[in-house]
Amino acid sequence: DALDGVIDACFHETATIGLRWSRGMRTVLARRALTIGDGDTAVKVVTRPGAMRTAKAEAAGLHGAAGHAGRARRRHDAEAAALLKDETRDDDDR
Repeated sequence: DALDGVIDACFHETATIGLRWSRGMRTVLARRALTIGDGDTAVKVVTRPGAMRTAKAEAAGLHGAAGHAGRARRRHDAEAAALLKDETRDDDDR
């Protein structure tokens, strides 16, 4: 809805003489948001086609870990904990 305004602003506020734009489509899996640890790591859990579950930690919750290896370990631990927490929740729902 704002495309014309954005185009006008780009031509007015920058030195560009042309713009390329496109519309994008996106499909997402249904997800559950969980909080892991001290409440600072948000993790999304999804059930993929074929009933396989996976988890993805939000990058913002990985702060404070030292270096790449520290963040990778925190991500791995948070995702594993989220899958266990989600599995327990499903057992309680049955």
